[in-house]
This record gives sequence, C-alpha cells and structure tokens, in this order.
Amino acid sequence: MNCSIIAGDFLLIGCRDRRVFVYQRFTLELSRIIEVAESVHCMCTLHGEKQVAVGMTDGNIVVFDCSPDVSVIVEKKFKEIGGIWTICAINNDSELAVGALSGLHVIQIG
Repeated sequence: MNCSIIAGDFLLIGCRDRRVFVYQRFTLELSRIIEVAESVHCMCTLHGEKQVAVGMTDGNIVVFDCSPDVSVIVEKKFKEIGGIWTICAINNDSELAVGALSGLHVIQIG
C-alpha cells in the first residue's frame, strides 16, 4: 500500500502493483479492484469527498467519481512532468497541484 483515502462511503487504497482497492467505508467489505496505468503514489479528494484524484508514476492522473459507486471519470497522462509524488486540489477543485521530481505543476481538470 502506498496511500489511502476516504471518500463518501468508500475507502480507497492505492498500491504499487497498479491497483486501487475499493472497500465499503463502514464494513470494510471489498467492493472492487480497479487496475490503473502505473504505480499509485498519492490521492486527494475533490468536491466534498465525491471524487478522488490519483497521482501515479510517469505523470498519470485518474479521477474517480465516488457517488454512488466508484468509477473513472478522467484519465490523463502528463509524461513531461514525470512521476507524481504528491497531489492536492486547488482553486475550488478545478485544478490539481502536483509535486514531481521536475517541480511543482498546476494541472487544470475541470
């Protein structure tokens, strides 16, 4: 496990093996396993815990909608910035600030 976050009724756990495990928040029952493009390094919530942004190796970002179930709504690759090691929602959740070896970058998502 590299990172975890609670969003709505779910606990999401990101792993180095390119998987995100989704559990029910209160029962810890496994809901699903989502395969993603690269190793997961960081997560942050958006829009009052209704969405989760995930930062990965090689500049990959995925945004999950967590209401009522977990599904992918955005999937982008920003190869020029390299691996994303930290991620944070800014400007009313319309942009992401991401920390990478190449520096701090601001990415517009919505």
